[in-house]
Amino acid sequence: IGQRLSATYEASRATDAEVDIPGLVGTLFPYQRAGVAYAAVSRRCFIADEMGLGKTVQAAATLEYLALQGEEVFPAVIVCPPNLVLNWQAEWARFFPQRRVEVVPNRSEFPENYEVVIVGYSNISTWSQQLSRHAAYVFDESHYCKTPTAQRTKVAKKLARSAGLSAPILLLTGTPVTNRPAEYAAQLDIIGQIDKFGGIWGFYRRYCDAFKD
Repeated sequence: IGQRLSATYEASRATDAEVDIPGLVGTLFPYQRAGVAYAAVSRRCFIADEMGLGKTVQAAATLEYLALQGEEVFPAVIVCPPNLVLNWQAEWARFFPQRRVEVVPNRSEFPENYEVVIVGYSNISTWSQQLSRHAAYVFDESHYCKTPTAQRTKVAKKLARSAGLSAPILLLTGTPVTNRPAEYAAQLDIIGQIDKFGGIWGFYRRYCDAFKD
């Protein structure tokens, strides 16, 4: 455990890494290669680069990189704001055109025969059963799940749990905390890290002055 933690820490601070993905069309920037290497060793983490730095391709490349190492990461689910569904589909087609990528268009149709399925947050409650038990999950703009009591947060957590303890779960956001540190807690819960802080209320007590007079 100590060695893995050390490797994860070093990877999180790197500015480049040796990451070879033969199926990639194009070239990753050095910091993107470092992001892929970090996410691959961490498996459950935030990719929290600022807007415009290519978090989408880093997440896609991470799953493709793990697949090349023999990991079962497909079929994978991408959950994102509804207005980004087609962007995700286009980005995956641009960088990894060999992958079968489908979108969930509405609340009455669900695709079949895909390796990656992309769905908006507004539809995950409707399709929670169909979206369960996939090999990997990516939650884009994960601050959409900052409120523990919100329906989409509950469904996101349920989907992540359905994948098993070793499945990759990636949270993408340029603003992991939009207002208060408490907003981290629900997101940490989705990636299965909140117990390291004593649970949600342990996190609130430690970082949010909960119960302090």
